[in-house]
Amino acid sequence: MNTHNIEARKVRKIGNSYVVTLPPSILAELNLAEGDEVNFIKDGKKVNINKRENTSIDEDFLKLVDDIYQEHKETFERLADR
Repeated sequence: MNTHNIEARKVRKIGNSYVVTLPPSILAELNLAEGDEVNFIKDGKKVNINKRENTSIDEDFLKLVDDIYQEHKETFERLADR
């Protein structure tokens, strides 16, 4: 990305949150689409933005799945035997 090509946006308040829209060129550069998550990395008085890669499964989700499996283990084993 050319750092000399500046595209400005306004900070807006929506409810209790503040939002900034991203220009289409930035979305394309970062390969972002609606629903993607981004990381904000503070570097002094600057902030870098990059696409958050979903490389692992959330630990809370894994615990929830294990709890459900343990609670219904007998049922799952009978289903597997069918």
